[in-house]
Amino acid sequence: LQLLGKKSAAHPAVKFIGWFEKIGYKKADVVVSLLPNAHEHFNEVAQKNVEFAYIPNGIDVTQLKNESIQEELKNNLPKDKFVIGYAGTLGLANALEYLIDAAEILKEDTRFHFVIVGDGYLKIPLSEKSKAWGNVSFFDKIKKNQVQDLLKHFDTCFVGRNDTPLFKHGVSANKYFDYMLAEKPIVDSNNFIKDPVELSGCGIIVKPDNAQAIVDGILKIDAMTAEEKKEMGMKGSQYVLHNHSMKHLAETYAQLFA
Repeated sequence: LQLLGKKSAAHPAVKFIGWFEKIGYKKADVVVSLLPNAHEHFNEVAQKNVEFAYIPNGIDVTQLKNESIQEELKNNLPKDKFVIGYAGTLGLANALEYLIDAAEILKEDTRFHFVIVGDGYLKIPLSEKSKAWGNVSFFDKIKKNQVQDLLKHFDTCFVGRNDTPLFKHGVSANKYFDYMLAEKPIVDSNNFIKDPVELSGCGIIVKPDNAQAIVDGILKIDAMTAEEKKEMGMKGSQYVLHNHSMKHLAETYAQLFA
């Protein structure tokens, strides 16, 4: 509310949620967070050392059902291009405006094409801005079970975070899991926030809010050999299957309860 929504500390919603938050930290025996560095915030709010456990989001690969994307979508995806892809919500926290600015920088380089799949309030302004360049394609949201089939058509995937203190405690987005399970190298725009890309080594971290840095990351991955790209992508899938499996997370919770 404050760092992205620009609400003041005196806003009634901010004050109420902050009061509830402080009570929770003080009264809890242990606080579990999806964010690896969240204890810094907890301690600051509670004004004491809060008992903390980091247990992130997880994925159950046995429940994944891979469906093919529609033929119309498949036929409209670019062929014989290096495809930079994004699949997810087109909203404020995903820093997609800088990905589109990166597409503008590369608009004269016919080797590259950007594919954005999903819905959100930024879709219309971003598509309007880029429609004249010819190197950006927007497609409607697809079903969760179709994402892995879609990602087969991407050469690299994009994850973005704005340059804001909001993310200094880390992030936990399921989008990472999709990209990493697909064994795709990732261009990751953030401030080294210990996200799964950084921890696994499955991509390249570039400066946030910086289109040229995104372009540089794309060019670095493009310049890698097929074997190097495959090795980088495999680091992601191995990391997810070990650290974010429901079995592993359940064991972590069991140790916490014990």
